[in-house]
Amino acid sequence: MRRLAGFLIEAERPRFDHRWRAIESMQNESPALLRLVARAGISDPNLCVRCEAAEALGAAGSRALDTPRLRSALQDAAWQVRSSAAIGLGDIGGAKAFAALKNRLPLEPHPVVRRDIALSLAEFGQAALEALTESAEREVDDLAKCGELMAVYALTGRGISDFLALSGGADDVVRRNVVNFIDVRWLRPADVERVVLTLRSIVATDRNPGTVGDAIAKLDEIERAFP
Repeated sequence: MRRLAGFLIEAERPRFDHRWRAIESMQNESPALLRLVARAGISDPNLCVRCEAAEALGAAGSRALDTPRLRSALQDAAWQVRSSAAIGLGDIGGAKAFAALKNRLPLEPHPVVRRDIALSLAEFGQAALEALTESAEREVDDLAKCGELMAVYALTGRGISDFLALSGGADDVVRRNVVNFIDVRWLRPADVERVVLTLRSIVATDRNPGTVGDAIAKLDEIERAFP
């Protein structure tokens, strides 16, 4: 109890990093207290705290009580919070979360948030396919396409070539997104070879050590999933 009381005290501190760390640290402790602190944090003046709270509510929140909070966070002025809310809604699930994500996708101005909405919508299965396909067809930003094309592939098994082709561009961030959003849960055995070849090419030629490191880790993950 003394340890948990300490987390609650930290959650009330004036410095935002104390409040953020209180939510982060409590994720391995009491789910009930995590929900309590995250519900307060979702309206915190600091966007880092709101982000942490949104993802915590997605992971440990009550669908009935916390979906409305996450739907509100999906309208936040800060795109970072909207991104975390999209992830949280994908995790918490349910019809209202699905509707919120589907309705927001064509209206969302930031490509990172569109990416994360698309990936979260894929968790809802075939009901999301029409919205995802339409979004991918009209998308002009490669960063958002990373999520939209992978989401469509997750549901249909189609489009992996278009997704991997994004790694051939000049944008470091897009290439790293391609690497990190290859999801072995959705990878079809018939596509493993071309994915592995793309990752090996990135390892051999990319100048960004972070992207290379991520590609090596993804190759290891694929090898474990497809021995």
